[in-house]
Amino acid sequence: RIDPLIGSQITIDPSVNNSWWIDGIDVAYNTVDNEWLVVWNEEDPAGDPQFETEYDVLGQRVSASGALLGGQLLIGYEWGPDEKMCAVSYAATDNRYLVAWSHDPSDDTTTDDWGIKGRVLYGDGSFFDIAFDMDLLSGQEDYPDVAFDGTNWYMVRTRYYASDDTDITGAFFNT
Repeated sequence: RIDPLIGSQITIDPSVNNSWWIDGIDVAYNTVDNEWLVVWNEEDPAGDPQFETEYDVLGQRVSASGALLGGQLLIGYEWGPDEKMCAVSYAATDNRYLVAWSHDPSDDTTTDDWGIKGRVLYGDGSFFDIAFDMDLLSGQEDYPDVAFDGTNWYMVRTRYYASDDTDITGAFFNT
């Protein structure tokens, strides 16, 4: 028998808005600073009322002992009503995280033009730069995942480009 729980549960965000739609949550371990970055999406209660929902990508650093470090990070917001399906990876060689998420560039509730946005954060949670487009193909792109190989990040995502055609594509990104 294995009992994997080695401590008490840690509440990252006690007041997630509209928690029925958390389809993006991920965590990465920072080996340099011995801490974690948790990312998730949640409904923005101050979102544009013309849209059915508006979601943002948030983050929280957590120490190895479970203490929350700093405040919540607004990683993906302001770019449209839907910033969902987030993923995070850590690059120890540069002490940086890459967060990727699905993005609706037209500010509407359709998914036909969804792409992938990314943002790089330093290990301390500060932003390296502004968010950037990671999608390179036409069609709806979503459900990204990212990993680091010691030199580059690799991002994969699904792409729907016709009513009956879906594929999985990937691309490398430097740190």
